[in-house]
Amino acid sequence: MPTFDAVRYSEEFLMNLDRRTVAREITNQNYSPITNARAVKVFQASDLSAPDKNADNSVNIQNPGGGETTMTLDEERDLTVGIPSVEEFQSSVDMQSKFQERQTQAGEEDLDDFILGKHTEAGIDLSTTATTPDGFGDKVRDAKVALSENDVPRSQRFMVLTPHYADLVAEDAGDRIERNTEIEVDGYIGRYQGFDLFESTGIVEAGSKQHLLFGHRAAITLAVQLNNAALIPDSEQAQFHGDILKALMVYGGQTFLPSALGDLEADIPS
Repeated sequence: MPTFDAVRYSEEFLMNLDRRTVAREITNQNYSPITNARAVKVFQASDLSAPDKNADNSVNIQNPGGGETTMTLDEERDLTVGIPSVEEFQSSVDMQSKFQERQTQAGEEDLDDFILGKHTEAGIDLSTTATTPDGFGDKVRDAKVALSENDVPRSQRFMVLTPHYADLVAEDAGDRIERNTEIEVDGYIGRYQGFDLFESTGIVEAGSKQHLLFGHRAAITLAVQLNNAALIPDSEQAQFHGDILKALMVYGGQTFLPSALGDLEADIPS
């Protein structure tokens, strides 16, 4: 059996998630992993103040000036990745291309669905029945004003849209949508009305409504680790011709700043 570099594989896997998930672009990532642990040390380096969590919450949150806290990773996903040869996979100078070639982006939808579900913790609630580009554009501007009224910084604001509402914004904005060349994640649309706009098919639907998440990326802290990465022995691979890698992705998230997070409830288009 070839030598499997679990540390490198884990690091490259997480880098791949950074490049391919909306969740990693709309959350605070200032944390330090604890090896093989189910918790991470979180450092809230933000110009927004983070209040303490409630006493009945198992996570003890401290203000940024107070240093660190611990956030539990209470979500998990078993990953199984089949590749022709682990030696070929690891010999690549750019393992990222190998991840994409082999479609080993398992876990992407889990992260996006998890973060987009945080609309239930938002401190700003807006709704719209707009069906026209200018009508929905007005609601985007309302979201901008609501954040400003809560003293949310203008930088690093985001909004996640369904394809339908992304099309309405594109019609309303025209050539006024700007590109941020530092953002390369799949689904990135551009910047408009102070928001980095993203398109996702993972928007939460309830009844006849869709919940479009918007806010400041410091509002939610997301932590992801890859644990127990291992190469499965040939004897356990059944009829698969190649190598099989397995790992456990553990992740968690906390909404530290509900006043910097919004839920725009919009009609599901007919």
